[in-house]
Amino acid sequence: MPHTDARALAPIASILVDQVRLYGRAAELAEDYTSSSTIASLRNDRQALLSEVERKLDAMGIDEDAHGTLLGASHKAFLDARSAIGDDTKAAIDEVERGEEYLRDEIEKRLEDVGIGAETRTFSPVSCRA
Repeated sequence: MPHTDARALAPIASILVDQVRLYGRAAELAEDYTSSSTIASLRNDRQALLSEVERKLDAMGIDEDAHGTLLGASHKAFLDARSAIGDDTKAAIDEVERGEEYLRDEIEKRLEDVGIGAETRTFSPVSCRA
């Protein structure tokens, strides 16, 4: 079961690495204080969640070196391109919303694995707080 749990959590860790990077950039691009601080707060939440996932992987004896994904790098580049030709705040918010939806979908997909342990299963839905 730890192997199955690790297979479920490791990709989530990579997605969270992407989100921390993307949301940091989005917070910088947002032009109004409220949007910027809200995105920065969500970035901090995702950083805390990443730390929690990494602790769980460590407890399973998995040395997961999460570097993010190619998709995450693409989202960041897309955000930069969109902000160059339009409203930075709207582009930032749109990409954050897209990132949250992707995280939620990935967590739900991983929960479908019947081999996941109870602790991981109860952890994951809480992870989807957005």
